[in-house]
Amino acid sequence: MGIHQPFYQTGQQRTRRSDIEAQELSMVETTRGRAVVFAKTMAVCGSARDQLERVGSVLQDAGRK
Repeated sequence: MGIHQPFYQTGQQRTRRSDIEAQELSMVETTRGRAVVFAKTMAVCGSARDQLERVGSVLQDAGRK
């Protein structure tokens, strides 16, 4: 067990390696999807923040009058 693995496991390791590659590919896809969602969310938050700042300045102007 550990470092000294018997030779008959090489076939299993080959399939494991392809499984790992598939997992890495799916992780890349989900990360890319999350990045897109994050960018969209940030864009929405940015516009909402601008709107809030506009409303705040309007309210401040109304409070000054």
